[in-house]
Amino acid sequence: MRDTMKDAIAGTAVGAIITGIVSFSIFHFDNIETQKTIVDTLSQHFDSVDKNMSYEQALEAIYNEKENLKNDIQSLNTDLNNLNEELNKKKAEINTLNSQEEINKIIQNATDYWNDSNFIQSLTLLKNSKSKSSDIEALYKQYLNQYKEHLLSKADSFVSENKYDDAIALINDSLVIMANDTILKQKIEEIKNSKPQALMNLILPYETQGYTQKISSDSMQMDGNKYYNGFQLAASPSQTTNYAIFNLNSKYTKITGVIGHIDGSGTNDRTVTIFADGSLIDTIDINYQDLPKELLINVEGVNQLKIEATYAWTQTGFGDLHIQ
Repeated sequence: MRDTMKDAIAGTAVGAIITGIVSFSIFHFDNIETQKTIVDTLSQHFDSVDKNMSYEQALEAIYNEKENLKNDIQSLNTDLNNLNEELNKKKAEINTLNSQEEINKIIQNATDYWNDSNFIQSLTLLKNSKSKSSDIEALYKQYLNQYKEHLLSKADSFVSENKYDDAIALINDSLVIMANDTILKQKIEEIKNSKPQALMNLILPYETQGYTQKISSDSMQMDGNKYYNGFQLAASPSQTTNYAIFNLNSKYTKITGVIGHIDGSGTNDRTVTIFADGSLIDTIDINYQDLPKELLINVEGVNQLKIEATYAWTQTGFGDLHIQ
């Protein structure tokens, strides 16, 4: 019985071994067939894989192809970056050329405007230029200083010709370019202050004799013409004088107007004397047949001004009086 059991065990073991060998053989065979199929498929998709390669060779070929492709991609990226850098340099060069060409064009146009005395147009072009450069800024600064000097000189010329409104308008036009320029703004105020103002609207005499005021629609007549903004000194039938005394407070420089014989007021000649702070500064003879004369009284630094007419059977007119 013991032998029978041994035989049974031995038979079972041999059967198991045979079964394992058969199973391994079948698995190994199937695995080889599967690998051949895979290699065959890979050869259709990868140039580096040949269908006669082993499975391991095919994998190695694919790996090498992948590494080569990776290296090629890196190389292409490097080349692409280099090309982009070159392209950006070229673009920058083109932009620089275009910008310089635009700058040169702006400078030339601004210079042409300036030479044609179109100063504001020249300065506006330079100031509002989208192309900024040190050349444009330098030219703008140069022209701006020259224009300011020109304005101040021209304004002074207008003032010397009593064209005060023209002087103010000239500078006001320039504020389009130099809106915040304090020198020009101060110049406008200076001109306004120096502009002659109607004497009778600003200062009236504080002491008078034989004085009649002529303002607004009230007028006096000399040489057949009407004159406003002034006064008359009446006739003096006795040994007296008629006068008007003003307090100027040393604020003014001159008084201008006309002086003459009042039409139809008599046939006597007359003398007008003018005193500044008690000192005689002018004597004016009035012939009753003469036309009115230009009147100019220097009152710079004067506090008290006295205008006096000698006694005579005639009246004297002072018209269109302005002070500045």
